[in-house]
Amino acid sequence: MGLAATPEDQQNMFNLTQSMGYSDDGESGCTFGCHLAIDGRRYSNEQLAHQIASPPITLRIDSAKTAVTSVISLASQAAGSLGNIKITSAMPASACSSLKAKSTVEVIYTTYLPIYNNNQSWQGFDWTYTDLVLPVAASLSSNLQGCASSPSRFFEATDGPTLISAMQTLFANTVSSARLTK
Repeated sequence: MGLAATPEDQQNMFNLTQSMGYSDDGESGCTFGCHLAIDGRRYSNEQLAHQIASPPITLRIDSAKTAVTSVISLASQAAGSLGNIKITSAMPASACSSLKAKSTVEVIYTTYLPIYNNNQSWQGFDWTYTDLVLPVAASLSSNLQGCASSPSRFFEATDGPTLISAMQTLFANTVSSARLTK
């Protein structure tokens, strides 16, 4: 399907680039890796879909942003009211069910480190850590692991090297499962 969110959006992207005279290797129209020059300026897929197309064309990345925003919204609801600084629980793994039903979910959990008053451990935890993180810290890792599509798609990063390794694995998983379809 290329970069568009639906077959209709994919056809609209092709029609747009074709109407603008896009030609690469004798083929007219484009649906992937399009870079058109208009009035001396080059436009990418995203720019073509969002700024040039009328009405705008929905891309897969737009759908992914919507899904992530939805999960964040669910997490906020599950966590309680941040406006009142009241968190009652960590985001439950069940909040990810609808997203997992539609796609593969990979999670990188960057472990919370304690925040100390004046950065001095002997002065005890800062109130933000005590009030916001400590009550839910024990369930964060397991709940986030439950959000991942499988245990092999959950990564816990405690420092820079483990975060880099997790990101490399995540991207390798994504690239190995990516498919171009027509």
